[in-house]
Amino acid sequence: MQSRRIRVLSTRPVDQPLTEAAAACGIDIEVISFIETEPVSEEAVKNKINALASEKITAVFTSMNAVESVMAATTISPRWQVGSIGTTTNKLIEKHLKHCSVIATGNNASELAYNLASVIKSGKVIFFCGDQRREELPSILKNQGIDVEEIIVYKTIPQNKHIDTEYDGIAFYSPSAVHSFFSVNKLNKSTIVFSIGSTTSESIRSYTDNTIVEAVEPGKENLIKRILDYYTSTQKPVNS
Repeated sequence: MQSRRIRVLSTRPVDQPLTEAAAACGIDIEVISFIETEPVSEEAVKNKINALASEKITAVFTSMNAVESVMAATTISPRWQVGSIGTTTNKLIEKHLKHCSVIATGNNASELAYNLASVIKSGKVIFFCGDQRREELPSILKNQGIDVEEIIVYKTIPQNKHIDTEYDGIAFYSPSAVHSFFSVNKLNKSTIVFSIGSTTSESIRSYTDNTIVEAVEPGKENLIKRILDYYTSTQKPVNS
């Protein structure tokens, strides 16, 4: 075990069983959210989602926030073909959109786009996304001859909070949280940065050259497990 307890900042909420597992390994995870999300409330968007729920479409999700927003808006269970990113988002689809069929997945938006294009070849997809979605997925699909209709189903609200505490590690789950954090904060050079995936890592590198440890597979649980593996294998705190 470490000579003292490790302190890690998580920039989004973490389920209690994960924090308890970390605590048992001498790692204290403190949660401070740097973004908040809220479903789009416009009736026109809700009506559009409900209309699509009765159609046979190919839907694309690159975040669990989009899945939750669609679930909240629809009153019937859709029977869609679905392209999904990551472990957490995919599990949410399987749990709550039970009549949908996941036909393509990917560890990031680019990988999902290429995998989806190889399955459907042509036609059109409905991309349920947030107001700060990145360009990779729609750009790749369009270049592959696939039409993309984007429906913004949630909004991302930055939470620009100044942090005085020095942490051994900090965990990021999205580029939006990265931008919000670094808008008012700097890192100690020895702080390890944990990233949920390659897109988030790219955003981190635009602000700092600190060591980045990336999850083996995308997903909140996978990132927390990566943090535990990192510190239990190094057997020492970073900021000694």
